[in-house]
Amino acid sequence: IECIVIDDGSTDGTKGEIMRAVALYGSKVKLIVFPVNQGKREGMAAGVNEAQNEIVIFVDSDSFLEPDAIRNITEHFIDNPTIGAVSGNTKVENGRQNLLTRMQSIQYAISFDIYKTCESVHKSVTCCPGCFSAYRRIAIKPLIHKWKEQKFFGIKGTFGDDRGLTNFVLKSWNVIYCERARATTNVPSKFLVYWKQQLRWKKSWIREGIFAGAFMWKRHPFASLGFYIHFTFPFLGPILAAKVL
Repeated sequence: IECIVIDDGSTDGTKGEIMRAVALYGSKVKLIVFPVNQGKREGMAAGVNEAQNEIVIFVDSDSFLEPDAIRNITEHFIDNPTIGAVSGNTKVENGRQNLLTRMQSIQYAISFDIYKTCESVHKSVTCCPGCFSAYRRIAIKPLIHKWKEQKFFGIKGTFGDDRGLTNFVLKSWNVIYCERARATTNVPSKFLVYWKQQLRWKKSWIREGIFAGAFMWKRHPFASLGFYIHFTFPFLGPILAAKVL
């Protein structure tokens, strides 16, 4: 196991803390420092290019893994050579902080335990979240540059990196969800922060949904049907609500 840490131009003492870890664990911990903030895609790409082993696991800086999480998420790659990526099972770490975080804990439970579980039946999970997911290195190394430079209407993508990378892998590989690979993550506790996060997520959902729509019809019929219904209903929902009112 090698631990690669990307310091994306942070000013909060991250570099000093990681240097302490390097002194303690030696070459098992590798630190990559960006002089200025370059964004998560650049950081993930740098990590992939540095990685030497067969499986690459992405973990956000505010995520916490269960002791057996890595073992559980990697065993799927050993069991099935067609698996290109595996989504972990992430819950909310600060779910008891206030009403907003409690609501998000329900949102996370639905997203993982219902949506990803259903998508995983036909190995067509559409988003391996950045908080905790694993990829087969040979599945992402050839396309990492194209993903990093991905554009939509001529504008380079700076968010939705996890859904975008999953799309690239899903074109040629199977993608599943592992309920036993558990982790937790901190969620926004203030509404304005949550609002901005959801705007980024929804915009990336629309963008990547359009990209996925070009190839999802090639997947299992039930997986394809579920995807297109799930993607179109949010657009039809307001029309239905207006007619009801």
